[in-house]
Amino acid sequence: MLSCFLHSPLHTALKLLLVLALFVLPALSTHAQDAVAVPISDVAELGISIARLDSLHGPAIDADPSKSVFPNQQDDVIGAWRSLLTAFSDHLQSDGFEWSEPLRGYYRFYFRSDGTIDQVIYRVQGLDGDRAEHFGHVLDEFAQSYQFELATDREFAQCSPATLMPPSE
Repeated sequence: MLSCFLHSPLHTALKLLLVLALFVLPALSTHAQDAVAVPISDVAELGISIARLDSLHGPAIDADPSKSVFPNQQDDVIGAWRSLLTAFSDHLQSDGFEWSEPLRGYYRFYFRSDGTIDQVIYRVQGLDGDRAEHFGHVLDEFAQSYQFELATDREFAQCSPATLMPPSE
């Protein structure tokens, strides 16, 4: 009886499911977990808690300076934020991402204390399919290599809506 089962289509299907469970699914979930840049629409599906990220990362600047991670450096933070957005726009262009209309979006960057990027949650209007995937890939690549111009003794976050203008000809 066992011999018949070992050579049956059911046994073959079970072996295939086992291979998928052991090798393929962990690779897919690891890739999703390794992503630094995540569209806001995928946050819940990936188990990312924005509330938790916010609790771990203080605000880079705040209307109440006593709550800010950089209490006396508001102008420096704004300048560093502009530099980040400009560098990202340049990175998009150098990677071959093309856009002829302004890219309006919202970005929330979570930084480690040394200024390296821990996580990016984003939403960009008007991108779907392959273009949205390409944009996300380029943002993820950028986030894994970019160093914010400021550092401090604790993790911090900076967010804002931003419009990336198309490259000038």
